Amino acid sequence: MEKQLILEGLLSRAEKSYGQQEAKKLRPLLESLSESIWKVQGLELEPGDDPSSDLVEGK
Repeated sequence: MEKQLILEGLLSRAEKSYGQQEAKKLRPLLESLSESIWKVQGLELEPGDDPSSDLVEGK
C-alpha cells in the first residue's frame, strides 16, 4: 500500500471519529504513523530471521 493511501485512510478515520479540527491536530502523528506502517509492510522476513534486527533505526 502506498504511503499516501495509508495517510488518507488514517486521516479519514480520525475525521469521522474526532471531527475535522481534531484530525488536523493529529496530522503530524498520523503522518509519522503512516510512514512506520509503510516501512513495516515492506519487511519480508524469511524463516529464522530476527525481526528486531530489521527495525533498528537507519535500516
